[in-house]
Amino acid sequence: MTFDVALALAFALAMASQAAAGQIRKGAENSVEVALRLTLTHPVTVVTLVQRFGGTEDQVVAALMHNVLKDGAGVV
Repeated sequence: MTFDVALALAFALAMASQAAAGQIRKGAENSVEVALRLTLTHPVTVVTLVQRFGGTEDQVVAALMHNVLKDGAGVV
């Protein structure tokens, strides 16, 4: 697959941000502010791990979007 990686990552980040809006990460319910940050921080952390272990560009984009279908009702 050929695509503009920067554009794909920007789109994936926008989708992940939209999906994370209003979500509260499980286990962080005691601090809503922290929970809201963790909801988007988690996919970004997964991206870092995928990159660190040699993931492809497609895998990096997939890592960023891996919660969109689960958390993003109405986003896709």
